[in-house]
Amino acid sequence: IQKGWCNLFKWPNGDEESSQAFIARVLFLLKSGGHCGFLISTGIFLKNQPASVQFRRRWLNESTLITVVNFAHVRHLFFSADSPFAFVHFLAKPSNQRSKFKYWSAKRTEVVDKLQSVLLNLNDLKQVEQHEVQEYPHLWKVYWWGNHRDAALINLLNMNKTLGEIIESRKWGTPHRGYQGPRTTVRNSPSDWLCEFDELPTKYFTSYGQIDQSKLRQVPEEIQHPGFREIYEGWRILVKRTLDNRFDDRGRIAARLENTPYCFRNSIHGFTVSDAEEWEQKLIIGVLWSSLARYFLFLTTSGWGIYRYEILMNELLSLPIRFPQERQLRNRIVNIVDKLLAWSSDNSLLQSNQDNQVRKLEQQLDEAIYHLYGLTVAERHLVEDMCAVGLELLYRSTSKKALSRVDPNIRNPRGTIIDVASDTGHPVEIESYIHAFLTVWNHELEPDGGELSWEVVRADNVPMIAIIYRTQYKGEVPYHTKVNDWEDLLQRCAEALRQPISYRIYIDGMIRVVTDTEIYIIKRDERRLWTRSMAREDAEATLLQAMNLQEETAVKE
Repeated sequence: IQKGWCNLFKWPNGDEESSQAFIARVLFLLKSGGHCGFLISTGIFLKNQPASVQFRRRWLNESTLITVVNFAHVRHLFFSADSPFAFVHFLAKPSNQRSKFKYWSAKRTEVVDKLQSVLLNLNDLKQVEQHEVQEYPHLWKVYWWGNHRDAALINLLNMNKTLGEIIESRKWGTPHRGYQGPRTTVRNSPSDWLCEFDELPTKYFTSYGQIDQSKLRQVPEEIQHPGFREIYEGWRILVKRTLDNRFDDRGRIAARLENTPYCFRNSIHGFTVSDAEEWEQKLIIGVLWSSLARYFLFLTTSGWGIYRYEILMNELLSLPIRFPQERQLRNRIVNIVDKLLAWSSDNSLLQSNQDNQVRKLEQQLDEAIYHLYGLTVAERHLVEDMCAVGLELLYRSTSKKALSRVDPNIRNPRGTIIDVASDTGHPVEIESYIHAFLTVWNHELEPDGGELSWEVVRADNVPMIAIIYRTQYKGEVPYHTKVNDWEDLLQRCAEALRQPISYRIYIDGMIRVVTDTEIYIIKRDERRLWTRSMAREDAEATLLQAMNLQEETAVKE
């Protein structure tokens, strides 16, 4: 019935998904301007098969989104099934060019676990223009875990040639997956020429060093499909399709630059680079090993963090690749890659102290790749914060660090920008947050000889942090007004807003207040909310509030 109805009314129905057919049916029944709200599969937003893309395009062309609540991260609290879902509220009429909708992304926090109820935090609310997600569907994923700054960086990276375009233009061959093993429900075929190769089991596939030849095994006598010989021998780059759902790896992409002949299953992607220059081979594998690749693919892939924690072939081939123009930068990256290629798991020096030497090389590679792509300091922080905190929150089934309280250790409870380190070496130290915030605001105040001072206030009985910023002339001793208690602080904010602040602040989790001389930032004491990237978002929001305040004052005068 579903398939017949969709065919009759010419509605695309990707994967014959019921949610798509139901939306199409609802639009048929609703009068123009009618409201509809229900739970749907998040696959409607993220699937990239042609029929699903065509459905999504028609639906959004004929509807105006009002609210979307993404429950994918908290779905296991309510259902034993693994299917991610969302709530959507829309009108049955076309949107205009400036239509915006509220996009909530529920996160699985300590409070959610304890109460077994979803609390929507203002920090997880985005105002999104509908035409954006119509034109760039990956923004559904970007705004789930990031913000408009992440969207801008993804768009900037997309200005580079993709891996797929380079492979095609250089005629390096066609990327493929490994062989498909035997199945019990259908007829299999003889392994034939595949028997010339031993198989490397996927669980022994790692990024660095030589493979352990003792782990190779014979392929089965019968299989479904042998794959393609060109990805089993010669110089090639191999990328593991599935990502380990473990905190230790935290979504690290497993990729190899390989020359040793062996075959593997279809859980690994491969493409030949035999015709590429040696430095090109190492540049590409260096990019794949970098935090930038992890950041980009996490925010643009449809399955990572939702279904099977995997990277599809077409998503892998969308990775932006840039080759360096400077020989010095090229040699710098190649040198780091050579060291990682030569890494041996038998080297006790590298194994000790949690592979500190390897981590150091990875940090050096990240810095070189940031330089290669021309990332600013703020853009580098976006990448690092997402990998250190965003992915940590995704993999929180084995770690709760992203939701733990911020380290209370700070040299001074108040001061100016000279009293906080420019970079503590950790993306969620409170000093790093304060410095990033002050950098944005002091740039605006500097022409008039001004700057901001700051003061940190922690609540005794509730997991909240407040930072009070005050304007002053540069070089002055920071003015300190004693805050009697947490309720006194909230009362000051209420006076500035000219409205009472209820205990909803403990549910909403955030408040920003701007007066003529002070800025109050109050948020939950969770590491994910106090990163350098969040500092820039808070600074941008309070600058907008300050401009609105100036306009209101000018009108009154």
